[in-house]
Amino acid sequence: MTKPDFSKVFALNGETLPLSDSQVLQGFAYLGGNPPTKEEFNWLFQQVWLGMKWLDENGTGTSSGGRFLDGGNAASTYVISSFDGGGAGG
Repeated sequence: MTKPDFSKVFALNGETLPLSDSQVLQGFAYLGGNPPTKEEFNWLFQQVWLGMKWLDENGTGTSSGGRFLDGGNAASTYVISSFDGGGAGG
């Protein structure tokens, strides 16, 4: 597999709609029967991309400056808490 080009950030120039903490915890269940918007998908995939970029830059060890949490889902927790202002690096 070719390594992704992390110098590009997904939807950097696109519109995003950041999810609230409550919406993140519910997943797309908060939508009920409505489909997610393009902006919500852009935000979600941007967060995933930024998480992968962070892992690429910082490694995938079990401990790195206290950023990793018990339970194995620290990367997504770190990215969401770091970028909850919306946008790339927001």
